[in-house]
Amino acid sequence: MRPIQGPGGGGGMKFPIRVLRRRTSSEANLLPGEAPGGGRSFGVRTMMILVAASGAVIWAGMTVREAMAPVHLWARRLRNGAADERLAAAWDLAMLGGDAKAAFPSLAAALGDPDERVAVAAAWALVKLQHGAKPSQDPQAADAARETLATLIEAMRDPRPAVREAAADGLGHALTPILGVADLDRNAGALLATLGDESDGVRAAAARSLGVLAGLAPTLAPEGLTAALERDPSAPVRAAAALSLGSFRAGRDAIAVRLVRALGTDEPEVRDACHKSLVRQAGLRDPLFSSRAAIEAAIRDFPPRTAALVPEMIKTLASPEPRARSHAAAILRESGPEAESSVPALIDMLRREVDSYDPARPTGDLSLWDPIVQGAQALGDLVDVSPRTVEAIPVLISILERGMYGARPLKTTEALARFGPEDAERAVPMLLGALRREAPQGDLLVGAVCEALGRIAPGTPQADEAIAGLIDALDGDRPAKVANASRALASFGPSAKSALPRLRELAASSLKSSGRSAALSAIRWIEGITPEGPSEAEPDP
Repeated sequence: MRPIQGPGGGGGMKFPIRVLRRRTSSEANLLPGEAPGGGRSFGVRTMMILVAASGAVIWAGMTVREAMAPVHLWARRLRNGAADERLAAAWDLAMLGGDAKAAFPSLAAALGDPDERVAVAAAWALVKLQHGAKPSQDPQAADAARETLATLIEAMRDPRPAVREAAADGLGHALTPILGVADLDRNAGALLATLGDESDGVRAAAARSLGVLAGLAPTLAPEGLTAALERDPSAPVRAAAALSLGSFRAGRDAIAVRLVRALGTDEPEVRDACHKSLVRQAGLRDPLFSSRAAIEAAIRDFPPRTAALVPEMIKTLASPEPRARSHAAAILRESGPEAESSVPALIDMLRREVDSYDPARPTGDLSLWDPIVQGAQALGDLVDVSPRTVEAIPVLISILERGMYGARPLKTTEALARFGPEDAERAVPMLLGALRREAPQGDLLVGAVCEALGRIAPGTPQADEAIAGLIDALDGDRPAKVANASRALASFGPSAKSALPRLRELAASSLKSSGRSAALSAIRWIEGITPEGPSEAEPDP
């Protein structure tokens, strides 16, 4: 094809002649897009229209998908957005929890995000993906959990302390019972190695996660955490180690010794953690107001205490830290017959507590872990083990004489009720005084006093005085108080006939069913109608 020159001569642009020639008559009759000789061709304009239409369709599909499942939108922002957008996307995915599983690859990649905030948020989002996973509904749940754990373990090698800390903390939250022993052991190894990290925050996170792991792996050895409790230079790390040690079943006695020691010597933050951990070891959140059966059941769920623990606890009874003395007494109480040799030390501790008591300057935790409370309970539980416990009766009586408040009179009264009449008869006047005073414990203390009087006073020279005090306790409209006093009067049998008029009034009154039922039972027992002992009234609905 011969080119022609553009305007201005030879130096101009050259065009093919075909471009410039006129269309022939046959070409003029072609339809738009139809090529000479048949068929169709697409011009640039048509192609642009098609590309735009395809893009619009794709965009519309993405918009609909992201509107229906925002996980895709947030995953895309996590990959491609600005730093603040990536951060928001990571936390949004975390909020979705298990519904964001499709974003796992994006979140795993985000652990290496150059923005530390995004990497930390991604670690927590990965943990949230595992929440609610059930193998029965999702056969791949265990594999997904293993993949998450492997990803977090790898992130624990990140050069940034904040990312390592988030990964170590997340590892504990991502642990799940659906994992096998091999998986748990592998994670334990990674966390134990992290206890040597240069960052205090990372070590504390590893200690916390080991506590979670101990709840899933009962055979996990506690040596790594006990070493951290004793030697780590950071108080927050020692506190985290102490708190996690309460979840271990293996080495329970050795753990108790170290916790009690630290409770008496370490910084306040660590002492508080040791106290909470020892409470957890007891198996009860609130052992003070739990029934004896509940306490015994909780103790059965844990390995029994051994005799090797007793000497250390006897030594701790003289600690200057009140909570250390309290826990030593509680552990001796758990030890049962093995703690027989501790009776003199327990009595001495109670005597020191009473001698140093100043009502104007109360000390200790008067509601849960006071040394007097735990010491009295321990001695009460050892009544059937050691005859020397009778030496504690004068000290227990002096606690009631001092008019102490909190749980002290309640648990002291319960301890006195464990002794026989021949030993505890001298406590009757003090018990009657406590019944008249009605300390702030209200029905709890009244119930304990009535029970103690019903067990100690019958058949003694103090019986008539006790009966009169219990009849006085029948006055009023409190069903619990009436029920407790009625059951105590029933224990006196025919000797309590002077209570019958008042009991009959109560049985015919509009008092709630618990009070009326106990009054009726006491009447039958005092009149000798039933061979059974005083009944336990049904609680009111």
